[in-house]
Amino acid sequence: AFRYANHDLGHAIAALTFAAAGLGWRTCHLTDMSSENIAKILGISGRKEPEKEEPACLLAVYPAGKECSSGKVSSSSLPDFEKLFWSGVPNRLSPAHVEWIDIEKVASITKKEETEYFKEQRHESKPERRVSGLSGSVSGHRIHPDTEPVSLRSVIHRRRSAIEMNNSDYMDEDSFYGMLRKTLPDKNPIFHTLAFGPFAHLLLFVNRVKGLLPGLYILPRKHGEKEELKDTFRSDFLWEKPENCPYDLELYMLVEETLYDFAAQLSCGQRKAADACFTACMISEFEEPLKAFGPWMYPYLFWECGILGQLLYLEAEARGFRGCGIGCFFDNPLHETLGLKGFEYQDLYHFAVGSPLEEIGVATFPAYMY
Repeated sequence: AFRYANHDLGHAIAALTFAAAGLGWRTCHLTDMSSENIAKILGISGRKEPEKEEPACLLAVYPAGKECSSGKVSSSSLPDFEKLFWSGVPNRLSPAHVEWIDIEKVASITKKEETEYFKEQRHESKPERRVSGLSGSVSGHRIHPDTEPVSLRSVIHRRRSAIEMNNSDYMDEDSFYGMLRKTLPDKNPIFHTLAFGPFAHLLLFVNRVKGLLPGLYILPRKHGEKEELKDTFRSDFLWEKPENCPYDLELYMLVEETLYDFAAQLSCGQRKAADACFTACMISEFEEPLKAFGPWMYPYLFWECGILGQLLYLEAEARGFRGCGIGCFFDNPLHETLGLKGFEYQDLYHFAVGSPLEEIGVATFPAYMY
């Protein structure tokens, strides 16, 4: 449940960032805020309802062309928030409260203290153009060869999670490479919201992509990370770049094999992981970030994965496919498959992309109809 909640926070951060970008605005995670001060601003500090709410993060939203000048809200403003009166009663989620002691422990351990990272890790201000669509071309590879660019609004409004995937459909390689390119931090300003990273890398079960052999692939999302991954993973992996892979993508095939069923087994037996065109497992740097920043970095790593998931949702829709986040998965069997012995890397999230099957008996209404 703690893992799911932080995946969802990452999705929410990305959803807000995309919506802001469509209006010519930017977002910035206020990295230096303490958990306690966030709770004061949100009005949940010291509240004793049965379903306790935990503070997570605070984002600044501001016009493009401007700068976020601080990593926290001024301490002089906090007393004003504390004086505000809380109105209303939270909904009771169930007749009885269920205590999850381990989750309470993790939530307590990962609380963040106030810091001064912003001055040290501040992003350089870069001119950004207003985002109006999800498409384009790089290195001669068109992202969607059959349609004109689609508007961000239309993609956001029609985004859905695929319940089941059609295992007879294939993805064209231009769409596949185009989606992967958008996950790279230096190719996409969506990742500028977070101050640290990237930490997550994409391990890909390629099931049905035209021009690519079925198998297990890896896309390091940080320059120079290939050698670190290669030293940590098992020694018999191939590390071969696909023949038609664009030069600006560090995509490598590790295993050439049909792995549909194994992908499903790792994702708690969910067939969508097998029937999708590809399923991404987000393998995150783990031990080093926690040592460098402290326990609060644990949920942060899941936020990055959630942002990646939201990006894949929208990129899939823009290309006529559909995504689905998979929060239930078996991480240790995948670690064993990769040859991971310690905690250098951990499997933190799975995400499937493919062609959705029609949902029988399910009514679909326009987004935001109310």
